[in-house]
Order: sequence, then structure tokens, then C-alpha cells
Amino acid sequence: MKAPSVLIIDDDREIVRLIETALSAKGYNVQMAYDARQGLTLALSDPPDLILLDYYLPGRDGLALLKDLRAAPNLTDVPVIMITARPSSELVNEVKQYDVASFLVKPFDINLLVERVTRFAPPSGPGGASP
Repeated sequence: MKAPSVLIIDDDREIVRLIETALSAKGYNVQMAYDARQGLTLALSDPPDLILLDYYLPGRDGLALLKDLRAAPNLTDVPVIMITARPSSELVNEVKQYDVASFLVKPFDINLLVERVTRFAPPSGPGGASP
């Protein structure tokens, strides 16, 4: 059975490395992108099972990228967990219009992130709940 894949789109390389290490240890295939253009390219070419998307990205914010992701037929049902360092009620309300699965605020507990990922993209194999 194929391991679920997670695409991390975040310009903070330390956070990306932390998430990648934690998710790889749980059996996920992890792809990483450090800006919106690279993230969209990876998502379109190899649709992941889940996307972790930072709101503040260089050049283009996560909301604009989220709109592009939702416009792609093969990505409309992919769960997206939005991550931000500066949440606001306006941001949360705007992002929810695009069917975001969950929202995390930086700094976050890595165990909480892993729990959210496993809820929306269960790991396969022993202990996993994938069909």
C-alpha cells in the first residue's frame, strides 16, 4: 500500500525540516516547496493526500495559492491545513470559504500538527487507518 503524501508549502526552512522529520517518522512521503509557485507546480504534477500551507509566502500569499489549488479539478478534495503566525478573525473567515480542513497558529506543537495530519490523511500500514 502506498504511503500517504503530504506537501508542505512554507518559506521557513526550519519549520519545514521539523515537519518533514516528524511526518517521515510516521511513514508519510513528504514533498516540500518554499514558495507559492513551486507549491502549485508540485501539487498539480503529483497531487498529494494533504497540503500544509503557510499563509505568508514570499511573492504571493497562501490565500491566493489556496484559490488556485481549489480551482484545479484534481485538487478540490485534497485537505488543506492552513498555518499562520498572525491569525485574525478576518483571515480565518476568508480561508474557511475555501474549505480548509484545519488551521494552526505558529508556533505550534509538532504533536498537534501530526495529530491533525493523521486525522485528515491517515498513515497506511500497521497502526494506520487507511483502507
